[in-house]
Amino acid sequence: MGRRAKRVKQTITVVVNGTVVPVILHPPTRPRRAWYAYWPGLVTSKSTGQTDFERAALAAENMVRNGGKIRTVTETLLSDEEFEAIQRAHYDRKQDPQAKASGLAVLS
Repeated sequence: MGRRAKRVKQTITVVVNGTVVPVILHPPTRPRRAWYAYWPGLVTSKSTGQTDFERAALAAENMVRNGGKIRTVTETLLSDEEFEAIQRAHYDRKQDPQAKASGLAVLS
């Protein structure tokens, strides 16, 4: 039985408005259960809230672009107009005229 692979800190690069920002991701350790991100300009590292590296890298990228704040669910919700535009595009692709009419009738 082999040893479990040791997680080490990794650096990713994020491009924000044409500026390259190196982000260092520190792996979870005993007191910290999530990956922590640090980039130049921060006083201390910030938690990404993710235990998986891929998700942590995505969260860190969003944090850099969002001024160091983690996005919340309310920020990622669609407005009614955006939702209806997506629904209209979906139902417009239907080939069956009855399905298209019933789908668009729901939106009206």
